[in-house]
Amino acid sequence: MLRQKCFWIALAAIILASLISCGSQPPAEKPLLPAEETVPLSEKDRILNEILQCLRKGDFDGALALFDQLSAEEVGQSDIVMLKSSVLLSAGRLPAAKTLINELITAEPENVEAYFVLSSIEAAARNDRGQRAALDNSLKLDPEHVKSLVSLGNIYLRNESWSHASAQFEKALKRKPDDAAALIGMSSALRKQKQPDQAMELMNRAVELHPDNPQVYSVRSRLFRDAGLLSAALSDLEAAEKLDGRDYWIAYDKGRTLLSMEKKPEALAAFEKANAVNPTEFVAYIFSAGIRTDAGDFDGAEKDYAALTRVNPDYYYGFEGLGMLKMKKKEYREARDAFTAAYTKASSETGYAILAALCALRGQSRFEVKPFLENAMKPLKRDSLDYTVLRLLNDYSGDSELSRKIQNEKDPYLKCRSAFYLAEYYDIINKHALAETFYEICKSTNRRDTIEWRLNEWIREQRSMLAQP
Repeated sequence: MLRQKCFWIALAAIILASLISCGSQPPAEKPLLPAEETVPLSEKDRILNEILQCLRKGDFDGALALFDQLSAEEVGQSDIVMLKSSVLLSAGRLPAAKTLINELITAEPENVEAYFVLSSIEAAARNDRGQRAALDNSLKLDPEHVKSLVSLGNIYLRNESWSHASAQFEKALKRKPDDAAALIGMSSALRKQKQPDQAMELMNRAVELHPDNPQVYSVRSRLFRDAGLLSAALSDLEAAEKLDGRDYWIAYDKGRTLLSMEKKPEALAAFEKANAVNPTEFVAYIFSAGIRTDAGDFDGAEKDYAALTRVNPDYYYGFEGLGMLKMKKKEYREARDAFTAAYTKASSETGYAILAALCALRGQSRFEVKPFLENAMKPLKRDSLDYTVLRLLNDYSGDSELSRKIQNEKDPYLKCRSAFYLAEYYDIINKHALAETFYEICKSTNRRDTIEWRLNEWIREQRSMLAQP
């Protein structure tokens, strides 16, 4: 994810900063110019500063090429090896990064920092066991190694082991009380343990200590949002955005906050930015698609749902949304495929199977649809409404029984869904007056939380428009 990538770039920058000699000026956004009262940069420090500039611009190839300008002796130094490995990591060249750092560990088996770099490479490769093994080796050599303690704490956070996470962050803060990553981690652990006041105290301290770190504002904004202090949350996110305008999660959190403030156009802009920053992350598409659907921008929503299904095909709600919009446009084959995909991912949601079958019956013979229907019926109880609907679509008989069950159904959720299905069936077989009756029954349930109710409203609107002179 982009947040991890930013961490890897920061890791390389941290290692690089530690290499620049004390006589050099600190890294700056612009190339360093020697002043009369300062010591001129050494050739090594000049190259390191140029590497830093490349990292800040995301020019990893340029950064890697600069290592060739270092002397053979300098390239073999352990700190330079770790830096190059970290740059390779930032560039996504994990095998090369791992090979290089393992060569260093072989030569220097007690190099704590090298094990930490290895743990970061394993994390990027999603090798949890390898990451944990590298951190264990680092902490065996130095039980108070702050970066390793923070990484271990974040693993515990990911696994929802809040107390174990707190213990690691506490050790890190004991060694280095002002460490930004440790403060953020401890605050996050306290937030999960329902201790918002203590978490806020830590983040206020982090903001005071690290006013140029966008993540401290981003993390504090979530605490403000939890407390319902939306204006304060938005202010923090805007501060974070000024410091780092290319962070996916800052843009995403800004969208969530604006949505909570009922500022949908502004929220949509934030989610659009997140999608542009990282098109391979899926969660912002969920919200941008929903906002566009509510606003009547169905073409835009369809594009977002399509992107969502590509990026995360296991998130079946994406196929649900895509199927609904395709059905609205009467693109029944595409709607059938989308609902079938949703049903494949969530086989307990029989409604997807019914919607897929209804769409299929718009363009296929019912005999072609029978095998699908028969498989969908197998796990269901025979007295259930869903079974009765599927049997109707399979047999093309039994509508009177289903009609009676719908009329007698007390649960508005079940009544809404089944009435819509029966209305669609009647429409397919050209019994339009009966279809109208059950579209109206579906509407009367007012179950706006169902996809069937929304589809029903779209269809009623279309039919009303067609009926106008």
